[in-house]
Amino acid sequence: MRYYGFRRVAVLARAFELGSVEELANGAFMERRSAEEYLPMMEALLDRHARGRPQRFPHLDATAFRARFTYSYLLSYRHKAQALLAHNAGWLETDRAANAMIAATEEVNHELASGLALIEDWLARVIDPAQRTFPQRDLIARYGYPDVDMQQLRIDEAWG
Repeated sequence: MRYYGFRRVAVLARAFELGSVEELANGAFMERRSAEEYLPMMEALLDRHARGRPQRFPHLDATAFRARFTYSYLLSYRHKAQALLAHNAGWLETDRAANAMIAATEEVNHELASGLALIEDWLARVIDPAQRTFPQRDLIARYGYPDVDMQQLRIDEAWG
């Protein structure tokens, strides 16, 4: 399953002209773009989330450097949040206390998963300021996007 997940990310990186998966992960793709491409996104981010907050270094806010830092910071947060979302994986049988513990953390995880849409939106804006989309059939035909059922692969792997 990891192979297909990696392949999907690699195909999307190629379709969005981001380079390798490593360049996507570390933000290196941003070096091939002009700083001006990121100014509208950075201004929108600041308008939405920095209003009323003290500005110690306002001249840094909308630079390309800040866009790359923003990407790295949000990607790191999203990665850490994924670990929390997967925290309850692997339980096969439990008692009532464990069920309660799992239910409580799942309730929090539901809220976290819902809130992550905001982080994912900002990450998407950095990855592609033009906000392009590709139909899956085009990704399959033009780039070799793996046409597999990831949910079924997870099930097969778990019960394999």
